Amino acid sequence: MRLYGKRESIAEGVRLTCACCGFTKVFSNDREAFDLGWDGPPYFTGYVACDLCPGSFIVLGKTHLHDADHKRWAQSGRPDRFQIPRDEEGGRIVP
Repeated sequence: MRLYGKRESIAEGVRLTCACCGFTKVFSNDREAFDLGWDGPPYFTGYVACDLCPGSFIVLGKTHLHDADHKRWAQSGRPDRFQIPRDEEGGRIVP
């Protein structure tokens, strides 16, 4: 089975690279990555997704639906947590 994204065993633990945005982070083990919101082996087979990229886009081959977020991150920096777009009254913006 092909793995979308990257998982490497290293001395410090495991290094994961998101298949959607390419962000890489090192964790002490797979469980720590999973507990911090990452999708990847052994909990999810076939792909690695960071805590900010929806794994469903990778599975369905629709990562382009998430491109606007990637462009925003390139300009203003990658956020430290997932943010749901809100309107002025605090309601969720649904495209």
